[in-house]
Amino acid sequence: TSRTFTVTWSPPDPFLHYGVILSYNLTCEEVEGGHIPLSYPRMFTGPPISSVIVDNLRPFTDYKCSLIAINSAGNSEPTTDTSITDEDAPESYPREFTIEAIELRSLTFTWKPVDKRLQNGPIINYTISCNSSSILSMEISPDDLIEDNNGVYNH
Repeated sequence: TSRTFTVTWSPPDPFLHYGVILSYNLTCEEVEGGHIPLSYPRMFTGPPISSVIVDNLRPFTDYKCSLIAINSAGNSEPTTDTSITDEDAPESYPREFTIEAIELRSLTFTWKPVDKRLQNGPIINYTISCNSSSILSMEISPDDLIEDNNGVYNH
């Protein structure tokens, strides 16, 4: 999902782990920025376990997870893998939205895009709705914007 993923593994070969596995230690962090989700690292003990749901994650973010097996002799070498969470709706709205009348029948809409960390995936389009004597609604693709990433659109 956009805020969780499942980490699964196979236990080490019984002939190679030199004793009973007492626990596993799982650490996860963002690939960029190094933000560590709440409640990590995690230690898992008890009955044999081979998967865990990692939660409290940010949408559309790459994570690197490392798993270590632990027995009475010490720790194994870590095994590492990466995963990306799914997209989700933006957590914020475009900033500094303004409307300027250019001519009698022409308006310029200007805005700054949603902060990159709050987009939760690629922005597919912006919807502008205007209400006067008639309702005008339009969808605007980011590819149609003038002036890169300033969110300027003339209509």
